[in-house]
Amino acid sequence: GWMSTDYRNPFALDVRLGRTWHRGFGSDDYFMRISPRVRVNNHLSFIYGFENTCNVNDVGWVNEESDGDIIMGKRDRTTMVNQLTADYVFDENTSINLIFRHYWSTADYNEYGVLQEDGSIFWLDDYNENYDVNFNAWNIDLTFTWWFAPGSQLTFLYRQAILSANDDPELAFGDNLQDLFSRPQQNNLSLRLIY
Repeated sequence: GWMSTDYRNPFALDVRLGRTWHRGFGSDDYFMRISPRVRVNNHLSFIYGFENTCNVNDVGWVNEESDGDIIMGKRDRTTMVNQLTADYVFDENTSINLIFRHYWSTADYNEYGVLQEDGSIFWLDDYNENYDVNFNAWNIDLTFTWWFAPGSQLTFLYRQAILSANDDPELAFGDNLQDLFSRPQQNNLSLRLIY
């Protein structure tokens, strides 16, 4: 389901809830997105988005063994996205946009099996490998845009990115962030001219 209030008001709210059932393996997907919007005035606005997706008993590719066996896994996946966007419009030709985004996705494997020729999976009782995943991406994007002539645009972009991955999907939110921000960051600057 989807619900949204009137964007012409200073405060608006988007809410989306969903569930999907899949045949085979008993997998279910749950989805939730909440996004409040605040328009301070005709120049300044903020949008916060929180999104959470849970995939229960999701089945997917894990690895290819040296003997050619393709290992599949049944896993519980959780993805959480937090994003804060700020827009400031100076005039009809010039604007600045700032986005903070944290993407966090985990996969906690419950079973492993070998993919068969007919597409079925032979589940293994004694597979000892661990392919659990805890992946994080942190981005800051700052964009300045100037339409200096009809069809002509100058864009300046600054991007900071931090990535982390480990095999601990049970890590608490605070510990996860501490691990993420201990990693090296990438900083990029770009200038694009369209004329």
